[in-house]
Amino acid sequence: MITTNKFKKLEKKATQHIEKNEYQKAKETYIECLAHKPHHIGTLNNLAQTSKILNETAKAQEYNRLLLEELDNQPEIEYTESILIMKINALLSLNKTKQAKQTIEELLKISPDNMIGLFFKIQQLYQNQQYTETIPYINKILNQDPYNIHALLLKGRFHAKLKEYDASEKYYNQILLIDSKNIAAITLKLDLFKQKSENYQAHELMLTAIEYWNNNDLKTSEEYFDKALKINPKYDEIWFCLGELCMELGKIEKSKSSFEKASKLNPKREEIIKSKKIFKTLKIMKIINKILRIKE
Repeated sequence: MITTNKFKKLEKKATQHIEKNEYQKAKETYIECLAHKPHHIGTLNNLAQTSKILNETAKAQEYNRLLLEELDNQPEIEYTESILIMKINALLSLNKTKQAKQTIEELLKISPDNMIGLFFKIQQLYQNQQYTETIPYINKILNQDPYNIHALLLKGRFHAKLKEYDASEKYYNQILLIDSKNIAAITLKLDLFKQKSENYQAHELMLTAIEYWNNNDLKTSEEYFDKALKINPKYDEIWFCLGELCMELGKIEKSKSSFEKASKLNPKREEIIKSKKIFKTLKIMKIINKILRIKE
C-alpha cells in the first residue's frame, strides 16, 4: 500500500514536470516510479517518450524494448486503445514496421475513429506513397475535428503530391483562416505557387515579416508586410496578419483598414474578426490613444 501511494505521488510529480516542459526532471521522476513498479507499462512508455524528447534515442529504444517484453510477459493485460497506441509507438521506434502495421489495424478495428490510430494509418500509407488512399482517413479526422490543422496540412500536401493544386491551396487557405501566422501552411503554399509557376514573392516576404515579428522587431515586420502587399494585394491572410501586427504597434486606423480589406477579400475572415472581438478592441485602443494623446 505504501509503495502504491508513493508511486502515485511520483506519477503526479512527473506529470507536473511535463506540464512545465521540465523533461529531464520528469524522466528522473519516472525512473523513481519504475523502482517502485519495475513492470509498469505506462511508466516504461513515459520513459521512452521523455527520452525521445530529450534526443536520447538509444535510451528511448531500450525502454520501448522493455515495454514490448512486458506486454509479452503479461498475457492478462487487456489490449485497450491506450495500450495499443503505446505498442504501436514502441514498434515504430524499433522499426518493426510489419508488426506496427498489424497493430494499427487492430486499433482501428476496435476503434475506427481513433484519431491517433488514423494518423498512424495515414503515416503508413504516406511512407508507401499511397497518397490517394490517405484521403478517406484524413476525412475521418476532419469529420471529428474540422479545424485540425495537422490533418488540413496533410490533405493539402497530399493533393499537391497528386498535382491537384487548386484543392491543395484550398486546404492551406483553411489553415490560414484558423491561424494566419502558420509557418507550415505559408511555406507549403509558397512551394505550391512555385510548382504552379505563379507569382510567389508576396508569400516569401510574408514569411520574412513573420520571422521579424517572432523576434519582436515589429517595425521591420510591418515594412515586409507592406512590401508583400505592394507586390500582390489579393491575399487576405497577409492583410489579416498586418492588421494583427498594427494592433500590437498601436496603429489603430491601419489595423482597422487591414482587417476590412481581409474581410472584403474573404468574407469568412469577418467571422474570425468578430470571434476575436477585434473591432471592439480597436475602438477601446483608439479611445485610450486619444486620452493619452498618442499619434499613430
